[in-house]
Amino acid sequence: MKQQRRHFRLEFATVKDRPKYQMGKDLFEVIDLSEGGMKYKAPLNSMPNVGSSLQGVVVFPDGKTKIQIDGHVLRIDTPLECVVVQFSRGIPLSIMMEKHREMIAKYKK
Repeated sequence: MKQQRRHFRLEFATVKDRPKYQMGKDLFEVIDLSEGGMKYKAPLNSMPNVGSSLQGVVVFPDGKTKIQIDGHVLRIDTPLECVVVQFSRGIPLSIMMEKHREMIAKYKK
């Protein structure tokens, strides 16, 4: 069955390409990201509750691009230790496309 998504999604295969989700003093690796949400890795002892509100900053590897996000926890993927977040304030499409172009240029070689 084909999945249809509302937003373009970037998946980050390598750790060095992954943005970080900063929530207070804690940093988590972002696995995939779209204008409407993200999936990030979190240890089981740091999992928020489904439905809980989240605020924080997505920091891209260049260290210059930092985007404030707000959202809520949509689901928890316990076996993969991932949290799925739906944004109420997310990543602008222009930033998503810029990061997509950077990844294409980087791996085009």
